Amino acid sequence: APTYATSSHLGLQVEVPYYFNLAPHRDATFAPVFTGREGVVLAGEYRERTHAGAWRLEGSVTNPRERRGAIRTGGRDVRGHARASGRFDLGPGWRWGFDGARSTDDTYLRRYGISSENTLVSNAYVEGLDGRNYAAVNAWAFQGLREDDIPGQTPLVLPMVDYLLVSDPGPQGQTVTIDANLMGLTRNRGTDSWRASTAGTWRLPYTAPLGDVYTVSASLRGDAYVVSGVPSPNTPAGRTENVYVGRVLPRVALDWRFPLVRPGPSADLLLEPVVALIVAPRGGNPDKIPNEDSLSFEFDDTNLFSASRFPGLDRWESGPRMNYGLRFGAYGASSSATALLGQTLRDRDPTLFDERSGLQTGPSDYVGRVHIATPNVDYFQRLRMDQESFSLRRNEIGLRVGDDDLNFTTGYVFLSEELSTENLGRREELSLAGRAPLGNGWRVDAQSRHDLSDPGGLLLAGIGLVYECDCMQFSIDLTRRLTSDRDVPRSTTISLRLRLRHLG
Repeated sequence: APTYATSSHLGLQVEVPYYFNLAPHRDATFAPVFTGREGVVLAGEYRERTHAGAWRLEGSVTNPRERRGAIRTGGRDVRGHARASGRFDLGPGWRWGFDGARSTDDTYLRRYGISSENTLVSNAYVEGLDGRNYAAVNAWAFQGLREDDIPGQTPLVLPMVDYLLVSDPGPQGQTVTIDANLMGLTRNRGTDSWRASTAGTWRLPYTAPLGDVYTVSASLRGDAYVVSGVPSPNTPAGRTENVYVGRVLPRVALDWRFPLVRPGPSADLLLEPVVALIVAPRGGNPDKIPNEDSLSFEFDDTNLFSASRFPGLDRWESGPRMNYGLRFGAYGASSSATALLGQTLRDRDPTLFDERSGLQTGPSDYVGRVHIATPNVDYFQRLRMDQESFSLRRNEIGLRVGDDDLNFTTGYVFLSEELSTENLGRREELSLAGRAPLGNGWRVDAQSRHDLSDPGGLLLAGIGLVYECDCMQFSIDLTRRLTSDRDVPRSTTISLRLRLRHLG
C-alpha cells in the first residue's frame, strides 16, 4: 500500500512500494518516493536466508538540485545511502557477521526522513564461545554526520582482537581469568596507535557464617603501545615521532556485602550495605598513551563499585580508593521497588579525572537510582548529587503510567553547569508521549519534546490518529520539528499510511 505525506521542505510525497517474492528464502522491495520539490528518491531492500544464516541490503539514491546550506546552486547532486547486515553460523559455538552503513553526505538521512543518526557505524566480526571462554575479531569504521566532524581524523579500527579465558572453579570456588586484547587504530590525519594488552585475575568468593559475602581478587595487567604521528616537543612545529610505551598495572581488591532479607506477607525486603576496597599504585597513565577508548567517561550508579570506571583500556584508574553504598529492595508478586545510593573515597588526583567528573576530590559526588515497577506504573530515576551541598548535578527521570491501550510516558533529563564540557553543555529537556483509545479500533497518539533551558522552547510535537484491526493499520500523523541543521530546515509533515498486515 502507498504512503502519502506532505512536508514544508519536500512538498507532496508519495511512496509506492512494490514487493517481489523471488523465492521461499529471498525477497525484494522496490519503493520509489515521489516528492514535489526534490524529485524522485529510488529506495529498495533485498533479504535472503541461507542454510547458515541471513543477510539484508537496503539503500536509496536521488538526484536533487545541488544546495549550499538552504540555498540552491543550480546544479544537480547525487545523494543516497546504503545499509547491509548479516549473521552466519560457522560451526558449533562460532559465527560471523557484519553491519554496515554509509551516506553520501552528512544531512541526507535527516533531510529525507530516513534516520536521525549522528554517526554511522560499520562493523565486521568473527566470534566464538567455548564453555566459559570467548574470542572475537572485529573491524570498526565510522562516518560522522555532525557539522564539526573531521573525516580525516575519524579512526579505522582494524583489527580489534579480544580473548577471554575463565577457568573452572577450584575447590574453594576460586577462578582465574586471562583477558587479552590487540588493537590497531589508524587515521588519514592524526595519531595512529597499536596496543597489546594482557591481564590475569585471580578471584576468590567467600560466604561467612553470618551471611555476609566477601570477594578477594588480585590482578596484574601489562600493556604495550606503538604510537605514530605524535607531535614531537623537541623538534620544529609540525614534526611528529613514533613512540613505544609500556606499563605494568597491579591491583588488589576486596568486596564485601551483607544482604539482609526480611520475608513479608506481601513483599520481601532487602537491605544490603556494599563496600569495595581497591589498592593500586598511583600513576600508570603516561602522556604518550593516547586516550582512544575511554573518552566517554561518566561517574554514575552503573560503575559505582567497578574496580576501574573507565570504559576502555587506554586509561587506568590508579591509586587506593573505597567505594561504598547501600542497596534497598522490596519484591512482591507483581511489583517491586529498588534503590541505591553510594559514594567513593579516594586520594585527590586532579590529573586522573576531569574536574567535572565528580571524582576529582577525596569524597566523590553521591550517585544513586530508584526504580518502582507495578503492573500499571513504571518509574525510574538516576541522579548525581554534589557531595557538599547535595544539589543535583545530574537528574534523569522516566515515568510510564497505564497499560498498552491507555498510557502516558514522560522523560526528564537535567545536566547542571558544573557538568558542562566542550562537547556537552548545560541541558534540561522534557519529553512527553501518550496513547488513548477512541473505540472501535481507533486511538490517538501524541508526543512532544521541550528544551527547558534558556532560551529553550519546543523542539518536536506530533499527533496521530490510528485505526487497527486484524488485517490492516491505517494512520494519519502530523509532526512539527523545530530544529535545523544546514540544509535540513524546520519542518511540518503530514503523512497518511496504510499497512496490510498479511501481505509481503
